[in-house]
Amino acid sequence: MYKALLTTFRTLTILPLPGKDTERFDLALYGFPVVGAVMGLFCLGWVQAAGLWMSPIGFQGASVLLLGLLCWLTGGLHWDGLADWADSKGAGADREKALRIMKDSSVGSFGAAALILFGLLWTQLAAVLINSPDWPRLFLVLLFSRSLQVELICSYPYARKESGMAGPFVEGATRWHRVVVLVLALACSVPFFGELAVSSLGVGFIATHLFGLIEKKRLGGITGDLVGASNQLNELVLLFFLILAPEPTRFGGWL
Repeated sequence: MYKALLTTFRTLTILPLPGKDTERFDLALYGFPVVGAVMGLFCLGWVQAAGLWMSPIGFQGASVLLLGLLCWLTGGLHWDGLADWADSKGAGADREKALRIMKDSSVGSFGAAALILFGLLWTQLAAVLINSPDWPRLFLVLLFSRSLQVELICSYPYARKESGMAGPFVEGATRWHRVVVLVLALACSVPFFGELAVSSLGVGFIATHLFGLIEKKRLGGITGDLVGASNQLNELVLLFFLILAPEPTRFGGWL
């Protein structure tokens, strides 16, 4: 299982962990919520540390630096997916052209605009959350966005004939992977956030499937770029929801 978790961390982050990758990439799907939880804890640690020197740069500056660190920690993986997905929209209804555009490593005007808009929205929303008593909710954003990648991978077919980066993960993905990952995500969040964790996951779940259904109709399935784009869009959706979400009333958890 260590090999599978190692593969997950090597796929989603740039952390130089020792050891060999697993030969069964579907097992690595179980590690997605673990990576999300680690990155969520990193965000909380950053906010705590930034509180010691935040006054010179403000909450907005702390949010910008946090986004930059997350981009660096993930190797820009999901940013690349977001840009490629946005560029593919320029192909209209031409499925093959859209898939070719996403395979191209260059960034077009749609992709550049998407990256700029994402950065502006993310930093603004995160700054609002950081500048509130609810700042620990950032943990849920990172945890659920990574966990819901598995939901997308397990629920929709692979759009390409040839195997890309996401191909090995999609091939062995089953309903059981979805169930285990969702349970793990809730186990990492409900004891601390209570019903807020359940409602947040529900919002992200709906957003993930709306995205998946739209792209399945357009392209016939998903690709690695679409998984990355879905992650970024889910982060925005979750940030917006968690800013507006009221205080839990039933079983609030510890935070």
